[in-house]
Amino acid sequence: MTVSIAGVTSPRKNMAYITGDMFKAQGRAGVQVNNLVPKGNEAQQDAALLQKIKAGSSWCDLQIGPAVMAATADTVQETVNVNRRGWVEIFPRFRPVIGLTAFAIGPDASNLTTFTDLTGVDIQEGSFKVPAYANGLWSSSEGPIQFGRMIAPWDQALARYTVVSGFPVTTLTTAVAANATSIPVADTTGIVAGKTWLTIYALQDQYSFLATSVSTADAGGLGTGPGNIGCAAVPSAIEMSDIQYPPLVSALPSALNEAVALATRGIIKESGGSTGKGPSAGDDFATAEAILRKFFILDA
Repeated sequence: MTVSIAGVTSPRKNMAYITGDMFKAQGRAGVQVNNLVPKGNEAQQDAALLQKIKAGSSWCDLQIGPAVMAATADTVQETVNVNRRGWVEIFPRFRPVIGLTAFAIGPDASNLTTFTDLTGVDIQEGSFKVPAYANGLWSSSEGPIQFGRMIAPWDQALARYTVVSGFPVTTLTTAVAANATSIPVADTTGIVAGKTWLTIYALQDQYSFLATSVSTADAGGLGTGPGNIGCAAVPSAIEMSDIQYPPLVSALPSALNEAVALATRGIIKESGGSTGKGPSAGDDFATAEAILRKFFILDA
């Protein structure tokens, strides 16, 4: 009996990049958000708006595909080329690149050697380079890598790696007291102490800060999963009024928030929610796409 095998490449991550309050504040022009569900109550309208926002977020991701805007710890297995100087340069499907947490290379999937020291890796915004070949020998912290039929360092090899990339987007998991110097979040992926600027969006209030610590971070500064983020003293209490709609914690630039709002607005207009005033749905989509191109499509 043949035993099945699953690929190791991570699936796409889909989520809402803005909240309903953010959309109402900056993106609702020309659309109705109080009648998305005919004769529905406020809770039903809010739920329907969230679905539209998720659709708008997904639309933005599709425009830059295969990337997604949210930070991910993305595991990929693919064939790579090695240049004459012994470097493997990889352009991940998701950007911007934040860091590399694992790398293995070999002639095939059953003969991969894992690097346990990644200090020689060159991280750039859109790619990373690994010095896989040195002094005529493929090497790792475990010693030379034997490639069998591979006859030159610039031949192809198979690489499996986990790269952290994108803009951190997560939510609070509990309420935060005034003057607190850390916040609990659902996902710390992509947040780096001393480097990542985040904004908490709580109803109509916003609070921006530089992350000072990440409870899940490894020795290289990268973490993932639920944890606590250090911050300057929070100026006022942040309530968790509805666990279905927790406050957003995001590193997305304001322009990308605007792109999501425009895409959401276009989707609402196409479904009959237009007030008949302002730009058309097509205009909203075109403007959103133009913003995305500036961030994700080179030389556009």
